Amino acid sequence: EGARDYLVPSRVHKGEFYALPQSPQIYKQILMVAGFDRYFQIARCFRDEDLRADRQPEFTQIDVEASFVEVDDILGWMQGLMASLAEVAGIDAPLPFPRLTWAEAMERYGSDRPDLRFELEIGDWTEATSDVDFGIIRTQVDAGGRVRGLRVEGGAKLSRRQIETLENTAKAAGAPGLLWAKRSEEGTSGPLGKFLKPGHADAMGLAVGDLALVAAGPDTLTSPVLSAVRDAVAQVAGLPNVRDHAWLWVTDFPVFEEEDGFLAASHHPFVMPHPDDVDLLETDPAKVRGTAYDLVYNGTEFGSGSIRIHEPELQRRVLRALGLDDASIEEKFGFLLNALSAGAPPHGGIALGMDRIVQRFTGSPSLRDVVAFPKTTAARALFEGAPTAVGGDELEALGLQLRTPRAGLGEEGA
Repeated sequence: EGARDYLVPSRVHKGEFYALPQSPQIYKQILMVAGFDRYFQIARCFRDEDLRADRQPEFTQIDVEASFVEVDDILGWMQGLMASLAEVAGIDAPLPFPRLTWAEAMERYGSDRPDLRFELEIGDWTEATSDVDFGIIRTQVDAGGRVRGLRVEGGAKLSRRQIETLENTAKAAGAPGLLWAKRSEEGTSGPLGKFLKPGHADAMGLAVGDLALVAAGPDTLTSPVLSAVRDAVAQVAGLPNVRDHAWLWVTDFPVFEEEDGFLAASHHPFVMPHPDDVDLLETDPAKVRGTAYDLVYNGTEFGSGSIRIHEPELQRRVLRALGLDDASIEEKFGFLLNALSAGAPPHGGIALGMDRIVQRFTGSPSLRDVVAFPKTTAARALFEGAPTAVGGDELEALGLQLRTPRAGLGEEGA
């Protein structure tokens, strides 16, 4: 699930632990197998992860699961629900919500949750700059990367300080820097502009008064960098909103993503692979698309879901692609595979973050503003004073013993 579990020691079974639910995902799938063809729950969930303004360790989500459904069924129900909630909040939610595939969103916006209130898309300028004699570009393209960038209409009026803000944004997102060029009546200027000829600027679509913001390299670098710069440009340049409430479905997420050279589940390991990509599971798993979808509002992910795997052997193939051997698969997921083997119907669902929806609909800057007794960014409950130390009797009843922190490590070494 991408976060640690909160573990609870068992008093009865010493040395064994429960885990507070990050999501009722597996249980609601098993309910489908048991014959409950429709499931709805307002679920309390827990995730031990680093906190931000839009995260809390304890949160509430709207969970839905249904049998004999396809992607269009889930998306139709959920956008109807969101339109009803938005009406109560006085927010515009015209139906149907637009859709982009994950690949389209990453290509055009560099993000799988783009803010579409303003119009600014990433362009591929690899061909347009193919004969530009600039070492940074040539090195990255020769290594298999691309030249991508943003054309900011009228952006040549931005000051050097404003451009420095954008450069710092790019660096914070992982780039060594940000290339830029301004076009005026006299030609092009800037770190990249001095290498451009009028034909290059024309091929990039730059008009007089425009600003080009460019990143070169693999998509894994240029996408997050240009996504961050895109959001920053909207603020720095004061780009006008073409709509105040931008809804979007992002579909066809990859089943897997690479982390430190290993495959991990993009959403979770129960996403049904796209039927056209099943044969790639063993040969090229990174290219396998899934029937997964996210709901995005004004650049914020409201929820995530998918059609689930209902065939036990297909589920084993996905788990093997994640590096699990058959023994580990049986140990960790044997109960689910046994349930699927009983004859599972095709099924799918979604989970929507209730706290985040309320936060965005009320315009609150933090989840802490809409959650009763929230935790701090250090995961502490200030009113109750939690977490607290536990005495020896309680620890003994649970079969636990605390290790004394080693000298020089403080509490982090405990």
